[in-house]
Parts: sequence; structure tokens; C-alpha cells
Amino acid sequence: RSYYLFKKLLTKIEPQYVKNSYYYLPFFILMASSTDKIESVHYNAILLAHGEQTASSIQQIANTLCGNYFFEAFNMPIDISLGEINTYVCNYLSEQGDSAKGNIVLFDMGSLHQMFKEIKKVSDQELLVVNNITTAMALDIGLQIQRNEPFLAIAEASQKYGATTDSQYYEGLSNKQNIIVSCMSGVGLSKELKKLIQTTLSSSLEIIALDYKQLHNLLINQDHQFFSKTKLILTTTDINHDLDIAIINVYSIFDKNISLKLQSILLSIGESYEACKLLIDRLLQFLSIEGIRGRLQILNPNIVIKDSQDIVTHYENFYDVKFNPRLKLNLYMHLSLMIERMIMNHTSSDNLINKMTLTSQERDFFTLSNGIFKPIEKKFNIEIQPYEIELIYQLIKDFIKNKS
Repeated sequence: RSYYLFKKLLTKIEPQYVKNSYYYLPFFILMASSTDKIESVHYNAILLAHGEQTASSIQQIANTLCGNYFFEAFNMPIDISLGEINTYVCNYLSEQGDSAKGNIVLFDMGSLHQMFKEIKKVSDQELLVVNNITTAMALDIGLQIQRNEPFLAIAEASQKYGATTDSQYYEGLSNKQNIIVSCMSGVGLSKELKKLIQTTLSSSLEIIALDYKQLHNLLINQDHQFFSKTKLILTTTDINHDLDIAIINVYSIFDKNISLKLQSILLSIGESYEACKLLIDRLLQFLSIEGIRGRLQILNPNIVIKDSQDIVTHYENFYDVKFNPRLKLNLYMHLSLMIERMIMNHTSSDNLINKMTLTSQERDFFTLSNGIFKPIEKKFNIEIQPYEIELIYQLIKDFIKNKS
């Protein structure tokens, strides 16, 4: 750092002096009293701003008030490209020593992710990039550098500068293990799924809701390193990609093999078996609500699906079985529409069941079902017809054989 500053001094006196080793002899005399202080700075901090003196002005204030050479500044033309900006940064970093604990770049405008990605190509050290630079921001970071704060502490503090300021200090969408949720129907549905997953899985896992188009572009334009912390992507459509990331169409979890795959992925990243099972059940319920919503005319899907789920749970508990996800969806859908149909049409069915022709298991099922449906009949003032119970039996009979 001291050598770099002395070289800048020679450049200002006479640019040609830089190429002559003779002019470096005064270095040891002129810099002796300040070298220890200058070399005590453990971060390379850079200010990038458009305008003739913007960056230099902020640098002068920050370095003066903090009492040391903390920041280098580059004043940039308005029409400068990202590649040219990166050249400034690369040239500066190439002249610094290897002892720095990290690089900090503050700039006034441009893409945060692009800036991070370009600088990361030339230096594998820790990197913090902060946009919408202000003098107050530079002073705050300068004082933290002066106190020799850990890089992570400086990076996390930078995320609290205000609504107009963003920062990035990790590659990818998060520095934590994460699951990306993206729905083609809009980010609103993604956020609902995000909330469901957040309230089911552990807090150590970050859930990120993305617009589908944004996710698609990221998959096309980013390499695997960008998704190194991403353990799973849940979407509402199938996606073709070349990256080594598990992508599951959330509607496919009604397939037993897919639900087991989802469970296996979650278990491998530290989630409990109970949390995995609960998440799958909640996803089934959530997706069933979404599927039923457009078909129900008078009932609240959130209420009727809960009633349907309770009915299915009664059957599972009585017969000591666990229905697969696809069957559960079918039952939720059937029961919800059945309840509404009964409300809208109080007439008795012409499809009578001759109970004398039923097997003992079928008769037991009818008796059980009459008891299970009593609360529903009372709640909605309906009467579940024997024909409806027969249909339910047809749906689950293969799962309850020899269980009664």
C-alpha cells in the first residue's frame, strides 16, 4: 500500500519518473514514519463514481476524517462501460499485496450482480459490493475498517444503509442454503408457497421467491457456482436446464416417486423426517385449494379443504394406512365438490344402494362413513347419500382391503 501511494506521488510530480528505479530511492526516507500505519489497513476499499470529482471528493473526506489511507477513488465518465470500470478495479487490485482480508467496492450506479460477478473473476478474496454510494456510507465503512472489524460484520452492516442502497457479499442469490420457489402464474403464488415452506421447515434454510422469467434468465446466464447454495428449485412447470440442480414441478409431488425424491433432498440438507412429511401434506393441501378454487361456486376453499382433510385423516386412522399424495388430492377434490353439490341440491339420489348385496367390509365402511360425516352434515345442513359413500369407497378400496 505504501509503495502504491509513493508511485502515485511520482506520477503526479512527473509521470516518466515511475519508470526509473532511481526515483524510488527516497521511498525509504519519505515513507518510513507512516508505513506501519498505512500497512495496518487490511482491506482494499475502492470508490467508483461518475463525474469529474465525485469519487475523489468522497475519498478525501473519508480518508481525512478517518485519518488513514482507506479508500482509493476512480472518477468515471458518464458513458463508461462495465468492462472499462472493471479495468480500473483489476489494475488497482493487481498492485496491492496478498495480505488483504477482502475487497470492498462502493459505486454510484449500475448492476450490483454484474459488478460482483466481474470483480470476482479477477480476485478470489472476500468481496463486498455496495451501490448508491454516499459520503456517510464511505465514512461508516472507513471507521469499521479502522477498527479492524471482521469482513462479515462490515458486509452485514452494509445491508442496513437504507431502502435505496443494496449490497452483495456472496455469489448467488443467498449465502445460506436455500430453496427457490418460482411459479409461472406469478410471484404472488410463489410468495404464498414461500410462506408455507418457511413455516414448515427449519429457519436455517432460506426460501427465495422469484418471478419465473427471472429464474429462467438466471438458469440460462449463470454458471453452477451461482447456484452453489441452492439445494432445490420448486416450480409449477417443467424446466430444461444444464446445471446440476434438482428442479421439481411442485404439482408432480402427487406422484409417489416425486414426493419421495423431494423428501430425500430435504433430508439430505438436514431437515427432519417429520418436517418433510408435514411439508408434503401441506403442499398437497395448498395445491388442492388452488385446484378447487376455480371450481367451487359458493364454499370457501380454505374451509372445505380442511373438512375434507379431516375426513381423509379419519379413514387413514381407522384403517391404519397412509394414502399416497395423488390419492389424497383426488379425495380432497372429490369431497370438496361433493359437499358443495349436496348444499346446492338437496334432492335425494335415485342411485339407491342395496346393502344386502354388500360385503362385510363394505357394510363396515358405510357404518364408519355415516359416523365420520355426521359433523359435516350438521355443519352444512346436508345429508350425504349412500351413493356418495359408495363412490368414496371405490376410490380407496384398494388401500383398505383386509384392514378392517
